[in-house]
Formats: sequence, C-alpha cells, structure tokens
Amino acid sequence: MTSQSEPLDVGPIAGGHLPAQEADKSQVAALLRSAAAEGRLTQTELDERLTVVRTATTFDDLIPLTRDLVPLAGPETPSADAAEPNFGAAVLGSTDLTPSSAVAADYSMVSVMGSAKLDLTRARFDRKVVEVNAFSIMGDVVVLVPRGVRVQKEAIAVLGDVQEKKLAPALDGAPTVIIRGLVIMGSVTVKHPK
Repeated sequence: MTSQSEPLDVGPIAGGHLPAQEADKSQVAALLRSAAAEGRLTQTELDERLTVVRTATTFDDLIPLTRDLVPLAGPETPSADAAEPNFGAAVLGSTDLTPSSAVAADYSMVSVMGSAKLDLTRARFDRKVVEVNAFSIMGDVVVLVPRGVRVQKEAIAVLGDVQEKKLAPALDGAPTVIIRGLVIMGSVTVKHPK
C-alpha cells in the first residue's frame, strides 16, 4: 500500500458499515486497474489493493483503497444537457426516477391514478438536505432511501396517508430527506429497497 496519507473528507456520508456486494467490489477493482493503467499505481500497489478488495466485507474496507485516486475538489458541475431529471409524472400509468449521480436539491413526483417511484439509493448524497415534493390523487408515490438517512414528513394527506415502512435508525450527521406535498385519496410511502 502507498505510504501517502489518506484524506478523511471523502467517502460515504453514512453507511460505511454496510456490507459490500460483489458489484461494489467489481467497481473498485475496475477503478484500481484503470489507475494502474494510467501509471497512478505500481503493479505491487495494484496487487496489494486487489487482495484487500477480494476479502472486503463492508464499504469501510473498500473506501481507503481509492481515496488517493479520486479528486478531492468534488465533481464538476454538469452542463444543463447532462443534468439528470428531477421530475417524474404518472397519469394512469407508472414512472420510475432513479438518479445515479449526486442527488438534486429537490425532486417532484406526481401521480394521478398511477404509480410513481423515486429511488435515491444509487445517488451520492453531497447535500445535507434533499426535498421531495409528492403530489398524489388516487395514486401512489414510493420514495426509496438509503439506510441511515433521516426522513422528515411534512406532506398533507386528505383521505390518504404518508407513511414510513420499517426505516433503519438515522445515523449521526446523516443527510435529511424531507417529504412535502399533498396526497388526496392516495399514498406516499418512504422505505428502503428490498
């Protein structure tokens, strides 16, 4: 391993103790191989880090392996053309919004006799607060959140409900997802993915 000190201000905001899946290990291994191909790692450093990847059990095991390979300045601001959508609407149908880069400041989900789903579990939480504005008339809106985030419900329900389903306890310093909006004869459900 390199003797260079590792920065402490990168990595997940919450959930480093969660199990690392094979897909996570594959992504880290691919990043390490790319870094070696670019000359940023020696063959010995690559071999040492790949050995750790194979035996990793949590994200905390994987984070130190790439800290010195990612820029600390943060991601560049994407152009307007590259920005991910933050609005989803389902009218007598369904919609699924799954951001994969950094979370937006807010999302709007509309469901009229339909089903709308917002999956925030693949996005990177660079913000401390994310607002979700849900509007549902005789439909349902499902918001999937990562374990450890704090959820704050501020939506109004008329002959409907706004509910949390078996959310894990919020971790200290974790981001907050605020659920706002109006539900009429419908539902808004916040939960973790299965």
